[in-house]
Amino acid sequence: MAAASRGSASFVLPTASGPGGAAEPLEIYDLSGRRVTSLVPTVAAGAVTWRWDGRDATGTPAGAGVYFARTRTGTASLRVTRVR
Repeated sequence: MAAASRGSASFVLPTASGPGGAAEPLEIYDLSGRRVTSLVPTVAAGAVTWRWDGRDATGTPAGAGVYFARTRTGTASLRVTRVR
């Protein structure tokens, strides 16, 4: 799955997709493999949602480009294209 984002982006999975239905952080990486930020999940109505505001872990806006997001255990992953 791929997503394009100009500002913030939300990623949603059914809770059954996680290990044992548990919510886990979603890590955002740049193309060089550097972790940009870690997203804390919100669980509601049988779904896990992560919201990325397009900023890195220090609060600086991430540049335009391709990023990869994956759960810490690797149960879910996707490609994100951030455009300006």
